[in-house]
Amino acid sequence: MLTLLAHKGVSPYALQALARHANLSTTMRYYVHLKQSALAAQAVAALTAPDTDGNGAA
Repeated sequence: MLTLLAHKGVSPYALQALARHANLSTTMRYYVHLKQSALAAQAVAALTAPDTDGNGAA
């Protein structure tokens, strides 16, 4: 459940509370990296998408 919430962008603090982790670093280690992976995939997709703004800039 926490993994799905992390993918949906739920705050790490909310995830920490739900998981009952004493330290936010525990939550960050297990769940926040999932969001970073998703953002990296979005960045790659943006770089490989065709130019749609019409200015031709790369």
